[in-house]
Amino acid sequence: MSLNAYGCKVSGWTAIQSYGFMRKINDKKTLSELREEKMKELGMIE
Repeated sequence: MSLNAYGCKVSGWTAIQSYGFMRKINDKKTLSELREEKMKELGMIE
């Protein structure tokens, strides 16, 4: 089961934005913020 499927199942919602609120252990940044930083570092986005 995917993380999104699990989140929908336990929350009862039809959709969730897991990257918007999940964090790595001992990190204050969300997965979305970490992804954006890495994409900028790789030149994939400005």
